Amino acid sequence: MKKLLVFVLLLVFAFAFAGEPKKGGTLVIAYWGDPISFNPDAKIDDAGSGIYGCIFSRLVALDTDYNVIPDLAESWEVSEDGLTYTFHLRKGVKWHDGHPLTSADVVWTFKQIMSHKEAPANRHFRDVESVEAPDDYTVVIKLKKPYAPFLGFLAWYGTYIMPKHLYDITENGSPVDWLNNPHNQNPVGTGPFKFVEWVKGDHVTLEKNPDYFLGEPYLDRIVFKIIPDENTALQAFLNGEVDYDGNVSRAQIDTLKRVPGVVVYLKPGPSRYYMGFNVNRRESPFHDKKVRFAVAHALNREEIFKKAIKYGQVAEGFYTPAIPWAYNPNAKIPEYNPELAEKLLDEAGYPRKEDGYRFEVTLVYFQGQEWRDMSTIIKEQLDKVGIKVKLEEYEIAAYIEKVLKA
Repeated sequence: MKKLLVFVLLLVFAFAFAGEPKKGGTLVIAYWGDPISFNPDAKIDDAGSGIYGCIFSRLVALDTDYNVIPDLAESWEVSEDGLTYTFHLRKGVKWHDGHPLTSADVVWTFKQIMSHKEAPANRHFRDVESVEAPDDYTVVIKLKKPYAPFLGFLAWYGTYIMPKHLYDITENGSPVDWLNNPHNQNPVGTGPFKFVEWVKGDHVTLEKNPDYFLGEPYLDRIVFKIIPDENTALQAFLNGEVDYDGNVSRAQIDTLKRVPGVVVYLKPGPSRYYMGFNVNRRESPFHDKKVRFAVAHALNREEIFKKAIKYGQVAEGFYTPAIPWAYNPNAKIPEYNPELAEKLLDEAGYPRKEDGYRFEVTLVYFQGQEWRDMSTIIKEQLDKVGIKVKLEEYEIAAYIEKVLKA
C-alpha cells in the first residue's frame, strides 16, 4: 500500500484578455520544458504532453468537465456485457502530409502501445483481447473482462493516434522501432496545428492546419518558448516578449495581480500534490507499512499548504474531489501526529542512532518554486522524527528519467 501526500492542484494562467476572438496572429507561450521527443505515446513526457494535443488527435477526448466526447471517432457503442467497444471514425480526416486517416492507423497505434511495456497507456490495454478494423472507418476493441474506466483512459495520457504509413517501416529488412523513427523529431498528426521546427532549449513552432477536421484554427502560429526558470518566464511576460506565461509559480500570483492590464486566471484542475515511495526495485525502509504510515503522520499538510502552495485546499482524502465520481470522501489521509510517527518508527525497528537519525532517504523533485518549497518543508518535518532527507532537484526530463530508472 502506497501512502500519498495529496493536495488539490490549481492551474494558474496569466494573460491579457483581448475582447472578441480574431483570426490570425502568432501566440508566444512561455513554456516550462523541452519534450523528450514527439512520439506522443512512447514514454511519460509531461513537457511534451502540453504540446502533443496541438499536433495529434485521439479516438475520444475530454471536455472541460471531464466527460468523454468525440474526437477522431464521431460515435461509439459499448456492448451490454462491457466487452466490445465499436468506434466509428470521421470520414475525410487527413494527416498533415495529406494522407487519409483510416482505422488501420488506430489499430497500429494501439497494438504498438500493447507491445511496448514502457508506454504509459500500456497498463490500460492489458485486458484487451483484440483490436480490429472491419473496414476503413470502424474500429472494434474486444476486452477479456469488463474494465469500467477503459473509455476514459482512451481520452487520457499516451493514446494519441499515430500515422501507420510513416511508422510501420523497415530498414535493411527489419522493422524500425517506434522509438527510433525519424518522425519522432518531425511529427505528422491530424490535430489543429502542424509541426514547423524544434530548436531544443529554445522553442517549438507550430502553424495552423487549415484542413483540421473540427474547423480552421483562429491562430496562424503558436510558438512555445522554452523558459524553465519561472522568474525568467515572468520577466519575459512583463517585457512583452511572450503573450502567455505557462510557467507561473504561486509565489508570483500576487505580483501579477498588481500589474496593470494583466488578468490572473485561476482554474481548479483535477490533480493533487503527492509524495510516493520507491519500493519496487531497491531495498528501503519504506517496504515496511509502518514506516510509510509514520511518514504520513509526520507530515503537517496544513503547514506545507500555507507556506508552499497557498492556493487550493488541504487534502482530506487520497484523490482530487474535482472528479467526484472517483472520489471517496470516507477514505481519509492519516492525521498529523508526530508522536505516533515516532512510535511506529521504533516499532518498525528504526530507533534513533547517536546522531539522532534513524535512516537517510533521498527526495527527488523537479524544478519549480512550489516544488522546491514543499520539498524543503517536508525535509524539515521528517527531520523532527529522525528521518534524514537529502534533496535532489532536476529539470523535468532528467527527473522523469531518474524516476523511471530508480
